Amino acid sequence: MATAERAQRLNARLTQQEDRLLREAAAELGKPVSRFVIEAGVEHAREVLADAQVLRVADHAAAEFEAWIDRPAAPLPAARRLAEAEPFDDQ
Repeated sequence: MATAERAQRLNARLTQQEDRLLREAAAELGKPVSRFVIEAGVEHAREVLADAQVLRVADHAAAEFEAWIDRPAAPLPAARRLAEAEPFDDQ
């Protein structure tokens, strides 16, 4: 897999506690702080966007889904036979 060129920069101001927390966590994983922050940020960004996408799809398809769920269930003869079957004993 080709490695993308890392040309973009991101600057952030941190509190002393935030800085300490990030440095300790990065050290725990044996990573540079910048790599730790990038990986954590990218992972969280993907989760946020995936959740947003799911919600957009749900909003878009809400009427269709509601109509589907309100329809009466189709009969399932095999399920009815199974539910009505006599239980058996292994003994």
